[in-house]
Amino acid sequence: MLKLALSVLVFLTLVATKPEPTYAQTVNLVEATSTDTSRELPQFVELGIYPLSINDLDMRRNSYFVDFYLWIKWTGALDPLKTMRFVNMVDEWSSTTERATTEHTLLEDGTKYQIMRVEGRFVQPFDFRRFPFDEQKLEIVIEDEDHSENELSYVIDRDNSKVDKSLHIPGWEIRDVYSTTVTREYDSNFGIQNLNTDYSSARFSVVIARPASVFYWKLMTPLAIVLLACLSSLLLPSRQIDSRITLVASGLLTAVFLQRLYQDNLPDISYLVVMDKIYILAYIVIFICLLRVVYTFLRTRHKDDATCNRYRYADMVVIAGLLAFFFLFTTGLVVTA
Repeated sequence: MLKLALSVLVFLTLVATKPEPTYAQTVNLVEATSTDTSRELPQFVELGIYPLSINDLDMRRNSYFVDFYLWIKWTGALDPLKTMRFVNMVDEWSSTTERATTEHTLLEDGTKYQIMRVEGRFVQPFDFRRFPFDEQKLEIVIEDEDHSENELSYVIDRDNSKVDKSLHIPGWEIRDVYSTTVTREYDSNFGIQNLNTDYSSARFSVVIARPASVFYWKLMTPLAIVLLACLSSLLLPSRQIDSRITLVASGLLTAVFLQRLYQDNLPDISYLVVMDKIYILAYIVIFICLLRVVYTFLRTRHKDDATCNRYRYADMVVIAGLLAFFFLFTTGLVVTA
């Protein structure tokens, strides 16, 4: 019984760690099985991408400009160069595609080969719910527009598909680079009965994220200064109502301006991002501070100095409580983002 359990464990380990087949292995597998099945097998096409630069990243338009090399290897009668398209490319009138040679090259093993340099703008819907801790995925999606997955299927050259070492996106860090193939399933037959609407799609993705310094220095530091200025109004004598309210009101207007400043770099979205929730906490602190200013003035305007001093000590407790409230809830939002 023990030997049987060990055998099963070894078998499952080998299956789980089995690497994904390469293009050559896929072609060999097709040739080996073609005599055992009557179903027509697809023509496999190997794709590889090497981005040189990614620039003009426009968060409001959900778009970016990519300059990259694309190479294609295939065997078979179908020519993928004639029917290949970039699914998420926009402004195609401004894009350029420069092939190394007019016709494809025939390699020593009989494989057809073509390499080209492509420059164009691509679009990818971004998710900003975790802003400014969001990770965005910049994708290049390639699909054959004429042949279904049963006729033509893509395979990724993962060993050589990578980004150039000099590639740098100002204000962002590159977290990951990966590529995959998926089946694009259309929910329509486009008016033709029994039409196969499953197409092979190749996706090359670059995952980027903002550095932590963007949050701590550019977003949180100005807001923290505004909150401290508002809370400092509670350190003034309670009878100086004009000075106290001026500090709080100025802080409120500055907070609104700061929030609008980062929102201008985001598209019009219907949900709250993490930074919006932090600002809601800040508005709560400012509002409570304003109520405290008015309350202490009404309670001490006809009282003696001893009573004013007692309220002043209470104001210090309020300051500590509001700071703790803002710090704890902000930490919770950051940790769960």
